[in-house]
Amino acid sequence: MQQNKVSNSISEGRSARTLVGIAVSVVYMILLSALITWRWESVKALELNALGDFFAGAFGPLAILWLVLGYLQQGDELKQNTEALRLQAAELANSVKQQQKLVELNRRDADARAVAARPKFETRVVSFRESASEGQKIHISLKNVGAPCSHLRANSITENVASYLDDAKAGSQDQVVVVHSTGPDQMETAGFLVSYIDSAGVPGSQRFDVNYYADEEIYSYQVGGEDDIRSWTQATSTKID
Repeated sequence: MQQNKVSNSISEGRSARTLVGIAVSVVYMILLSALITWRWESVKALELNALGDFFAGAFGPLAILWLVLGYLQQGDELKQNTEALRLQAAELANSVKQQQKLVELNRRDADARAVAARPKFETRVVSFRESASEGQKIHISLKNVGAPCSHLRANSITENVASYLDDAKAGSQDQVVVVHSTGPDQMETAGFLVSYIDSAGVPGSQRFDVNYYADEEIYSYQVGGEDDIRSWTQATSTKID
C-alpha cells in the first residue's frame, strides 16, 4: 500500500510537469508564430545559414525546457525504483522473520512430539537382601506410565554391579530390574541404564541411581531416575541374611 501511495504521488507529479511543459510549449509556439508573422519580411530575407541560426535560437528555450523536464522525470523514476527496492527489502526481512518463527514453532512441535513419544518410568524398591554368599540383590519395580515402548533392556554402569530385567515379559510395560552386587565391598550407590525404543521408533535411554543407607538396624534403598514422576524409598528393620 505504501509503495502504491509513493507511485501515485510520483505519477501525479510527473503528469503535472508534462502538462506544464506542453502548455508552455504551446504558448511559446504561438508567440513565436506571431513574431515570425509580424517580422515575416525580415525572416524571408534571411539567408539559409542565418535562417538556421534563427530557428536554433528560437527553439533553444524549448529544448532546454524539455531537457529539464526529462531530468526531473528521470529523478522521479530513480526515486520510485529506490523506494520499490526499499519496500522489497523490508518485505524480504519480514518474510525471513516469519520463516524463522515458523521454523521455531515446528521445532517446538517436534520437540513436544518427541517428549510425548517417550516412556515415563515410576520406580519402587520391591525387595532387597544381603548375604555373604550372594552379596546384595535389589528388585526394583519399573512401571511405564508414559507412552508405550518396546525392546526394554537394563544395563549396569557401575563396576562389580550387574543390572538386568528379571523374567522380562515381551511387550509388558511393567518390569522388574535386578541390581546385583557381587563385589567384596558393600554397595553404597549404583547406576543402571534402561534402554528402549519409544512409540515413535526412536531409540532412547534413561539413567537410574540406587543409593543404600544403613543406620544400626535400619537398612534402606532409594532409587530415582532422571525422568521419574516419583522417587520411592523403602526401609526395613530386618536384614535378610
